[in-house]
Amino acid sequence: MPKKYPPERYIKCHDCDKILIKSGNNPKRPRRCMACFTKWRLANPTFTKVYKGGITKGPFGYVVVMAKDHPDAVNGYIRQHRLVASQMLGRRLEKSEVVHHINGIKTDNRPENLVVCKTNAEHIKRFHPAKKCKVEGCGKPNKALGLCQRHYQRLKHYGRLVNRKGEVL
Repeated sequence: MPKKYPPERYIKCHDCDKILIKSGNNPKRPRRCMACFTKWRLANPTFTKVYKGGITKGPFGYVVVMAKDHPDAVNGYIRQHRLVASQMLGRRLEKSEVVHHINGIKTDNRPENLVVCKTNAEHIKRFHPAKKCKVEGCGKPNKALGLCQRHYQRLKHYGRLVNRKGEVL
C-alpha cells in the first residue's frame, strides 16, 4: 500500500503536470518529473557546477568536445583530435581516415602533433610496423609473445623453445 503524504507535499511537474511528491524545501527550484528533468538537463548542460565548457575525457582516454551540431558528433560530442585535424585540412574527415598522435599522448591535440592517414591499414604500416620474431636468425613477423607462428607453436607444444633436434633455443 503506497505511503500517504499530507496534501501540501503533492505538487505538479513544471512541464507536464504529472503529480509528484515534493522533497526538499527550496520553493524557487522548479520541480520536474524524471523524464522532464532529463530532457531539461540535456538542453541546459551549463547549469551544473562541474561544467567544464563541454570538454571532457571520453572513452579510451581521448579528449572529447561538445559539438551538438557537428555531423560526426556522437551523443553531441566529437573527439577533439578529429575536430582539430578536420580544421587543419579545411574539410570534414571521412570515417575511414585515422588521426595519429605523433608523440603518442592522446590528450596532446596540437596540429603539429597530428597526422591524418587515409585508412587504418596505412596508419598501421606507417606508425606500427610489424615486429620480428625474437628468435635469433628467424626474422619472420611476430604473432604472439614476440615469436613467429612456428616458434610460438613449439613453445605451446613443448613448454619451451626447442629446435627440430630437441636443443633448447
